[in-house]
This record gives sequence, structure tokens and C-alpha cells, in this order.
Amino acid sequence: MRKIKNIIDDGFNAKLVKTAIFDGLLEIPVIHNNAEIIIPQGMVPFSERNKSKDKKDFVCFYEHDIKFRNILTATKEQIEDLKRFPGVISPDCSLYRDMPLVLQMMNVYLNRQVGHYLQAQGIYVIPNIRWGDERSYTRLIPKMRYLVNTKILQV
Repeated sequence: MRKIKNIIDDGFNAKLVKTAIFDGLLEIPVIHNNAEIIIPQGMVPFSERNKSKDKKDFVCFYEHDIKFRNILTATKEQIEDLKRFPGVISPDCSLYRDMPLVLQMMNVYLNRQVGHYLQAQGIYVIPNIRWGDERSYTRLIPKMRYLVNTKILQV
């Protein structure tokens, strides 16, 4: 099996969003609301997940992007390992205010793409929602919709 080193080597992993619903002008993949709310008892960074003693921690990606590159380039290979945990928080790809808008949008897309795919594989996903500068949240990224007690909330 060919090991890819860059997400563009495989067409940005288009297979990960084969079953996705896309929203907004830029067609960002949707991470669906969960049937139940699970509050993490703790969190462990992706690069240190093997150090988690009781596996009650949620896996998070609040670390330098290079430390979680494998979830972006070899997502399918991480599934069984991530299923050992009660859930994950979708990847926190870097969004800098001085980053070109197209790169901000690509990193938002990667966050939702991987989050969607993990969810489709039966992993509980808490969406990590954030923006770069005001251009990235005013009209390009769809508003996140959550169904809470039968009311739709938009952020």
C-alpha cells in the first residue's frame, strides 16, 4: 500500500466525504448532531493517546498540526485505534488571522471532512468550531446547526 505524505497526493481524500451532506456556498461537509450529549471526562492529544491510562479521555487535536498529520493523511488507518476512546473532538487545523483566506477555508474543510468521516465510522464526534478572521465566518462558512430539545440553534 502506497503511503501518502501529503493530502493532495490522494485528491484531498475525497473518499472520506462520499456519504457527506455539504452545506453553504463552499459546500463544507456537515458533522451531524449527536443523538445524546456526552461530556468528556478528560482529553488527551492525538499524539499522546497511547499514554491515556483509562481510555475515558476524548482524543483532541489541540497541538501543532504536524503532530496529528496522520489523521489528515491516513484517516482510515486511525479508525480502530480511535474507537478505543469514548469520542473525539474534530481536528483543530491551524487558522491564523494573517493566513490567506483560501488556506483558512481549506483547514475548516479538513476539520469537517475528518469529523464527518469519523462520525460515519461510528465514532462520537464533538465538532471543534472556530474561525480565522472575519472573512472566514461572515458569509462563506455555513452556520453550524444543532438540534437541542427540538429547537434549532445556529451559531
